Amino acid sequence: MAKSLRSKREKRLRTLRREIAEPFYDKKEAAKLTAQAAALAAPPLQVRGPPPSQDAGSSRGASSASAMDVEMSDEGNNRSKTFLKPLGIISKKKVQLHLKIKKDKRKARKKGKFSFKK
Repeated sequence: MAKSLRSKREKRLRTLRREIAEPFYDKKEAAKLTAQAAALAAPPLQVRGPPPSQDAGSSRGASSASAMDVEMSDEGNNRSKTFLKPLGIISKKKVQLHLKIKKDKRKARKKGKFSFKK
């Protein structure tokens, strides 16, 4: 009997919480819609391009040279990474054997802690 009363009370509290929370979300949604409407009604902003400069050609040459340096440094790293990759795969039997060895070691340690000799 007490359980049904408790569940009814919890259900009432849930509905009250829901009623309290709904106006908050309604206000948030309304604010979002008004902000979107204002953004759409506003005149579009003009986008300015980068200012033309006289030394644009020299900066392009420097950027392409730095890109070449990055590419050259990447080549050496790619080769060293291939040496670190394993050549084969670990077979299922080897994994199971390793897990069995670990389990046996745990058992051996556990036996050493307590001795229940009569």
